[in-house]
Amino acid sequence: MIPRFKPNLGWGEFKKIFSLTPKSEVQDFEEEFSAFMGQKYARSFSYGRMALYAFLKAHQIEKKEIILPAYTCIVMAHAIEESGNHSVFVDIRKEDLSMDFELLKKAISKETAAIVFTSLYGAPVNLGEVQFIKEHYPHIKIIQDCTHLLNGKSQGKTIAHFGDMALFGLGLSKPVTSVFGGMLTTNDAELIKQIDSVKTHLFSDSVGRGLFKRVYLFLAFVAFWKPFYSVTNFLERYGFIDYFVKLFDVNKIEIPKDSFQNLSSFEASIGRLQLEKFAETAESIQAVTGIYQQGLKVPKIDVTEGIVVSHYNILIKNRESYMESMLSHGIQVGDMYNYSLPELKPYQGHKYLSGHNYSQNVAREIVNLPLCVSESEARRIVELTNKLLQS
Repeated sequence: MIPRFKPNLGWGEFKKIFSLTPKSEVQDFEEEFSAFMGQKYARSFSYGRMALYAFLKAHQIEKKEIILPAYTCIVMAHAIEESGNHSVFVDIRKEDLSMDFELLKKAISKETAAIVFTSLYGAPVNLGEVQFIKEHYPHIKIIQDCTHLLNGKSQGKTIAHFGDMALFGLGLSKPVTSVFGGMLTTNDAELIKQIDSVKTHLFSDSVGRGLFKRVYLFLAFVAFWKPFYSVTNFLERYGFIDYFVKLFDVNKIEIPKDSFQNLSSFEASIGRLQLEKFAETAESIQAVTGIYQQGLKVPKIDVTEGIVVSHYNILIKNRESYMESMLSHGIQVGDMYNYSLPELKPYQGHKYLSGHNYSQNVAREIVNLPLCVSESEARRIVELTNKLLQS
């Protein structure tokens, strides 16, 4: 069976499970990540969402409005609410899944303290719009959510460089993973001092975290082992491994119990290996992306050339039927972010500038295709998808 996602893990990562990892791995990983992104500073966190949480705390932003897309991962809104602030949602545009700029300008109020610009599914945010906000609202903090576009560029410029900070997710579904974990990058020396102060007072090391993540990665090797993956899929479909794979609840506002633990040296050591092999991972993902872009005869989220995406997406009106049909042919596809935030129970009643409700439309039709596949497997997925949707 072909899994809906699969991390690029190898013998080097497997050996790390049984190796001692010095505490210095964390600082080394942060320095290497900042160099990789072309920025002066990077700080690691237990999850990408906690970078956002720490940023708001560092600036002592409380009881303020934080604007973000109505269609994005719910953990971003959870982090905002847990920080003592209030989420405000803006509908997205059809063409690039970014916030509708006219609606965004209307959403800004005297209570707005920050805006989260999110580049989704290979479609980078418009940096001209970001620059407009910076010039007309200099007091508003700008956060670039780059969890889907590690090396994302817009108009030839690195997206992560356009804002007060950028955040990255490093989970197993990402092109660079540290098993779990996230990263914050910035060029602002004063911000880093404030972030370090927040980390000192609110975050702590945990020996248990490193041990658990070693076991988790070992189980991931087993779970993604080709002869075993059919069993993994069965366990996932019927909720037997929810404890290990569900990192949020769409029905309540919460953050994981280990959110305030620092990234472990083991996770950092995996992240460093992943950075070393990024060129290899990128080449494979871009080859598969190109096959999808050229071959699929269905509505899709176009990927900007040169970008390495964490997920490749198409839009299917009869999504459930398509997903079941693909599964019957041994191909697992996903429907990540199958929700619009203002529709969910915890966020009903929040301020929402809805526009054409494209957020809801995308949420009901989105399908994530496998990326960690061979080129022949990618062509098979294209052929089967086109055939299923034409019948």
